Amino acid sequence: MPMLKERHQALTEAGRVLMEHGGSFRIFMSRCENDAEKMVKYIVENIPSYRDEAMYEVKIFTNDFSLAF
Repeated sequence: MPMLKERHQALTEAGRVLMEHGGSFRIFMSRCENDAEKMVKYIVENIPSYRDEAMYEVKIFTNDFSLAF
């Protein structure tokens, strides 16, 4: 299974955070007032491994740019 170690770490972290809230996902999410945006923000703030982000460096060459026009 690809990235098994990383998956295990993410699940362990999520389990640890949930245990801090009595082991209940419902209790963990209760602060979010059934608001999806608040839920996503709350999850990534409290479970860092769920913060799926990346930085990309983009280079545009003059020739490629001129071909677009």
